Amino acid sequence: SARHGDSEASVAPPGDLDLRGGLLLNTANTLIRLGSGGDGGPRNLEQAVRYYRQREALGLPYESQDQEALALYNLGRAESLLGDWGRARVHLRRARDNYEKAGARDLVYDISNRLHSVAFKRSLEGESSMTEEAWLEGVRALDLAKSLNLESDQARLQRQLCGTALMRKDPEGSLRHGEEAMKRLGQIRGMKRGFLSLKVDFPVMDNDPTEAAEGFDADHSERIIHTWMAQAARQLPDFRLAKEHLEANRTAYGRLKKRETLISIIESNLGSIAFERGLLGEAEGHFVRARDF
Repeated sequence: SARHGDSEASVAPPGDLDLRGGLLLNTANTLIRLGSGGDGGPRNLEQAVRYYRQREALGLPYESQDQEALALYNLGRAESLLGDWGRARVHLRRARDNYEKAGARDLVYDISNRLHSVAFKRSLEGESSMTEEAWLEGVRALDLAKSLNLESDQARLQRQLCGTALMRKDPEGSLRHGEEAMKRLGQIRGMKRGFLSLKVDFPVMDNDPTEAAEGFDADHSERIIHTWMAQAARQLPDFRLAKEHLEANRTAYGRLKKRETLISIIESNLGSIAFERGLLGEAEGHFVRARDF
């Protein structure tokens, strides 16, 4: 008989342990396939995470590298959606190591993209400690996107690296990636694709409502890039280039409805650039237009 304090796992026959481990893994995978959408979505994810961790506590080996990689991948994705990014990052990286050994470049890319996207989002929200991770994972994801010929993903990653470089106080890198992103957007327009079907900028689960991929249209992406490139040019400083990007954005926003506040900000920035260059009359004109919007 079991001593007091022994766990169920420690006294169960090996066959029972294997059966329990298999049931935990299969049920967790099923909950992940059900996805995070609907009223039961978060509960599905929470229960799946509990089952994955219970199986891990049993100390059972996986039947194959693929089985282990899938479990780690699903666990990391679920943890990231539930806000446990510390654990999610560990499990996603372990899954990536397995997929790299298996030569599954598409899945290595997917994980690198997710790691970059979360770090980028958190960096934008003010977590400066995530900026370097966003940069390293973004560069890695971009290299993989190129090798896999993922054209629209390359445009998105170049755009995000433009912003990441700016946060790293690397204006030259920001401008370089911004120019590449603009080039990609031009190529996509040339192929008569009116918008980019891009993955949303943070990890999502299959069947999650947000998976439908916020398709960023090319015009929207260009406005973001112009904004970041104008800031990068001011960091150099290259006031002529900053002015070019601000004026391009002013024209772009002028075509939209209800963007008066944004145009006012652009006019104010143009005024600041003119003032810094000693062009007082030009500066006054921009400041007046900013006030009148």
